[in-house]
Amino acid sequence: MLKTTRRPLAGFTLIELLTVIAIIGILASIIIPSVGAVRISAQKAAERANLGTIGKSATIYATDNSDYLPDPLSKSGQSLNASGGLFKWMLLLARAGTLTGPSFYFSKIDQPQYQCRVEDLPGTIYNPTNHLALATGIGTFTPNVELVGGLKTDYLPTTPIAFIRGLRTDGQWDKDQGVYGESGGAIVFLGGNVQQYTSIDSKLTRPSGKPTNNILETIPYPPGGNQRVYGKNAKIGTEGGTKPQLAN
Repeated sequence: MLKTTRRPLAGFTLIELLTVIAIIGILASIIIPSVGAVRISAQKAAERANLGTIGKSATIYATDNSDYLPDPLSKSGQSLNASGGLFKWMLLLARAGTLTGPSFYFSKIDQPQYQCRVEDLPGTIYNPTNHLALATGIGTFTPNVELVGGLKTDYLPTTPIAFIRGLRTDGQWDKDQGVYGESGGAIVFLGGNVQQYTSIDSKLTRPSGKPTNNILETIPYPPGGNQRVYGKNAKIGTEGGTKPQLAN
């Protein structure tokens, strides 16, 4: 009769298992933050592209509106049913058919109190049954941009059209109102370029050609002009509009 010998079953010791778990934990602590940083960086890049699209759409709008970009204080703007100049600016552009989707104006990585999901936004900025009115519910959200109204295409190419919400007049983004906190933001200019900043550091240009930190000093403001900066929960722009500041 043949005898059979049993071989001991292969397996891991407790020490080996604990070692593997420790290695996995170390790798996770390295990889997960990196993945999160890449996701945020990619989202910021997408939102810079959105800012560029807003700027281009505004200049296209001007070709059919006597060289004026969207102006909430104009006769066309005053006829709109929307709360505040920020949403009227958006609605003017949408009614012209150049930028009808609201997702261009909102951030997925905004401050928690201002975040909104894309699926919660309406399909268009205007009301489908009344294009003079804002779509139902959109006015309750906070856009991630501040918009400049009353500009003309013959202004200096260094004139800002729109910028990421939360910029202060000292050239820094606010930790609470800034879309990305204090880490900076971007500006789209009349010349078509989109510039990313951590802080302004006198990189903006007044109409006189002199450098400035204050974006309000970069906007031409002729007597009786409609130039205003519009925003919601912002540091510079307001729903009624903030006037530019004259400087030498």
